[in-house]
Amino acid sequence: MKFKLPENLAELSAEELTALRDEALAEAREIDGKGKSLPREDVDALNSLLDAVATIDGASEALSAAEAEAGDARSRLAALSEPAAEVAAEEAPEVEAPEAEVEVVEEKEPVLAAGQRRSTASVAAKRAPAPKVEDAPKPPKNGGLTIVAAADVPDFTLGQALETMDDVATAFLARTGGFGGDNSWLGKPSAAAKGFQMSKSASQFGVARLRKPDREGLVLDPKAMSVEQQFQVIMDAANESRLPGGNLVAAGGWCAPSEQIWGFCELETTEGLLDIAEITAKRGGIQFTKGPDFGQLLADPSFGFIQTEAQAIAGEVKPCFEIDCPPWEEVRLDAVGFCVTAPILTNAAYPELVRRVLNLAGVGQARRINQSTIARISAIIGTAVNFVEVGAVGSNSGVSDALDAVALQGLRIRQTNAMSPEATIEGIAPHWLREYFRSDLSRRTGVDMLGVTNAQIDAWFAVRGIRLQYVYDYQMLDATSTGTWTAFPSTVEIMLYPAGAFVRLTNDVINLNAVYDHDLLTQNTYTAAFFEEGMAVANTCGGGVKVQITLNNEGSTGFPAIGAGAGITIPTV
Repeated sequence: MKFKLPENLAELSAEELTALRDEALAEAREIDGKGKSLPREDVDALNSLLDAVATIDGASEALSAAEAEAGDARSRLAALSEPAAEVAAEEAPEVEAPEAEVEVVEEKEPVLAAGQRRSTASVAAKRAPAPKVEDAPKPPKNGGLTIVAAADVPDFTLGQALETMDDVATAFLARTGGFGGDNSWLGKPSAAAKGFQMSKSASQFGVARLRKPDREGLVLDPKAMSVEQQFQVIMDAANESRLPGGNLVAAGGWCAPSEQIWGFCELETTEGLLDIAEITAKRGGIQFTKGPDFGQLLADPSFGFIQTEAQAIAGEVKPCFEIDCPPWEEVRLDAVGFCVTAPILTNAAYPELVRRVLNLAGVGQARRINQSTIARISAIIGTAVNFVEVGAVGSNSGVSDALDAVALQGLRIRQTNAMSPEATIEGIAPHWLREYFRSDLSRRTGVDMLGVTNAQIDAWFAVRGIRLQYVYDYQMLDATSTGTWTAFPSTVEIMLYPAGAFVRLTNDVINLNAVYDHDLLTQNTYTAAFFEEGMAVANTCGGGVKVQITLNNEGSTGFPAIGAGAGITIPTV
C-alpha cells in the first residue's frame, strides 16, 4: 500500500486534509478495480484505506468545529469592546442647576478638553464599526438592552453589568449615600405630597447607563456609506422576515386564502389481529387426516380389555380392536382480495389521495382475512357451552367466573386428548374483555385495584395454563351488545383449543400495481392496485371448545355472594 497516514493530522489545514483524503480514496478505487476476487493482502489494504478516510473525516470535523468556536469567541470579544478613554470621558460629572433630583441618566457624549461638545455626527463616525448589512444573532429576551455601572460608583467597577433593577437600586444608594438632604417627611401624613429634598449645592452624577446594541447588524453611517448603501440599510430594516415569526402583525385580515393541507389523518392499524400458524397451499388446497382420536378409542370397549381368571376359565373371547382407515378431509382455498381503480389525472394532480386509499385497502385486506379466519374457527368448534356462574346472576363476579370457565375448559381439553397437565391451551377473546376485567375489579372495596395492568390480567390466565389473544373482529362492540354504548356487554364467549389445532392456508394468487390497459385508458382510468390471495382454515389437530359467561361488573366478591340462595350458612365460632 502506497498511502501513508501522517501521525499528527491536527497540524494540517483543511485543504491538506482534503488532498490527503482524495489520495486515500484514489488508491482504494485502484484496488477495487482489480476485479471481483481480491487476494487477502488487497482486502486488508482496502480496509486500511477506508479506515484512514474515516480518520481524516474526523480530523476535518474537529478542525471545522475549532474554527467555528474561534469565530464565536471573536464575535463576543468584538461586541464587548469599547474605547476606555471615551468611556471615562463620558462619565465626567456635570454641574446642573440647584434643586435638581438625582436620576438615572442615559449615556452622554464625550466632553472635550476645551469644554466644547463634539458634533453628533463626528462622535458617531468615530465610534461606529465598519458598516455592514447582515443578519446578526438573535438578541436576548430584553432586546439586547444592557445597564452598566457608571464611573466612581462605590462597590461597582466601571462598565459592570447591572443584571436586575435591584442592582441598579444598590448602585443608586451607594452613589447617593453621602448626599445631603431632607427625608424627615417619611412616615408622616404629608409624605404623599413631598419627595426627597436635595441640598441647594447638590451636583448631578452618573449612576448607570442604558446601552442599546446595533440592531441585527444594521448600522447607518452617512459619512461612511454611499446613498445606495444607506437606502439598502433602510430597506433591510423594514424587511418583515427579520421579525420574530417572520411576519408583520397587522389588522385587517390576511387577505390571502387559507392554505390547503393535502395530507390525511391516519388512525387505522393492523394491531389486534389473530396470530395463527400459516402454511402455503401451492396447489389450491390440502388433504389431511387428524388420525385416530384418543378419546374415542378409549371409550371403545374393544380397545383393550381386563379379564378375570374366572372369565379366562370360562373361555370368554378377548376383544380385539380392528384398525380402520381414518377419514381424509380436504380444504380448498377461497379468493380474498381487492381491486382499486383511479383516474389518471387524479393520480397526477392528487397522488396523496391515491396512496391514502391504497393504504386503507391494505389494512382492510388484513382485517378481512382476520374476520374470516375467526369466523371459520368458530364454525368448526360449534356451539358454545354455557358456564354455570357461581352465585345468583347479578351478584356474581365476572372476573372470577371467566377465570373459572376457561380453567375448567382447559382441563377438559387436556384430559380428553391425554395431554400434559402443564400443556398451554390457546384462546381467542374479544379485544374489550381486559377492559371489562378492569371495570369489575375497580369496584371491589377494601383493595386498590384501580390500576390493574394487562400483564397482571394475562398472568392470572397464565397460571391456569391459558394464553388468550384479545382480537378485533370477534364479538365487536356495537349498539346491540352495549346498549347504545352505555354499558359493557352482558355476556362474553371465549374459544379455546390446543396450540396448533388450527392453521391458516394461504397462497398469493395475483398482486398487480399500476395496470394500464387499453379499455381503461380510453376512459382516462387505470388500475391502481389489484390484489388477490387464497385463504382457508384447517383443523389439522385436536379440537376446540367455546364457553359463554354471564358478565357482571359490580365488583362482587366474597362469601356473601357465593352463599346467596345456596343454602350455605356461616359457621359460628
